[in-house]
Amino acid sequence: MKQLNTFLLLAVLSVAAVNFSSCKKYADGPFLSIKSPEARLERTWRVTKAMSGSNDMTSLFQLVNYKVEFTASAINIVYSNFLSGTTIEKGTWKWAGADKKSILVTQTVSGNNQTTTWDITRLTAKELHASYSSIENGAPVLNTLEFKAD
Repeated sequence: MKQLNTFLLLAVLSVAAVNFSSCKKYADGPFLSIKSPEARLERTWRVTKAMSGSNDMTSLFQLVNYKVEFTASAINIVYSNFLSGTTIEKGTWKWAGADKKSILVTQTVSGNNQTTTWDITRLTAKELHASYSSIENGAPVLNTLEFKAD
């Protein structure tokens, strides 16, 4: 009887492990989180790594003290500009779909509204990894950003 109980317990745990691993929301984790995606996203983030295609832009982002602040529906991108001091670019954000794997960031740039889709690959209370595409010199470029909670 004891062997049967042990076998059943192992079988249940195996099935649960397979089900949880197939439900992982973000490619780079976390595996499981008690906090909602909003509770993890809504904070101030500082860039720890920035890539534009194969070009490492991390030192530039860190030089200007680049931060992204998320609130319930607003986003502020804050950085130091050597000529004019601190610059704050205001915008809005919302989830791109019910799966909450991407966000739509809308900002006004040079008088025009621009919406960019950030695909999130990792979202924990302390880390955010996202990527978005842009056009540079007529060619598409994948930009990746890694953030640490401030």
